[in-house]
This record gives sequence, structure tokens and C-alpha cells, in this order.
Amino acid sequence: MTIVMEMGRIHPPVGLNIFVIRNVAPDIPLSEVIWGTLPFVLLIDAGCGRAVLRAIRFRRSCPIW
Repeated sequence: MTIVMEMGRIHPPVGLNIFVIRNVAPDIPLSEVIWGTLPFVLLIDAGCGRAVLRAIRFRRSCPIW
């Protein structure tokens, strides 16, 4: 849950952290800040995807009585 909330804080539609960085460094364009967050968003998304796949695999291997 915390990881998903952090992804929401660095991802563009709301991206609170993006606007904080924009106010701290006003000489950097907003589009450059958004493109700079892309690797982090992809890594978090991949990590969450792996966790979901592990949960599905674990659920399939457990007998349901």
C-alpha cells in the first residue's frame, strides 16, 4: 500500500513530489522533471507487478478447502 501511494506521489496526474521539485528548482522545466520520474515509476510498477504475480502463484498452490 505504501509503495502504491508513493507511486501516486511521483506520477504525473497529481504528482505532489513533482510540484515540490518544480518549486525548489524553478529553472528546470516541468516536462523535464516529469520525464525524470519515469524510471522510478517503471521500477515501482514492475515491483508491484511481480508482487501480484507471486500472490497469484501462491494462491494457486494453496489448496482451497
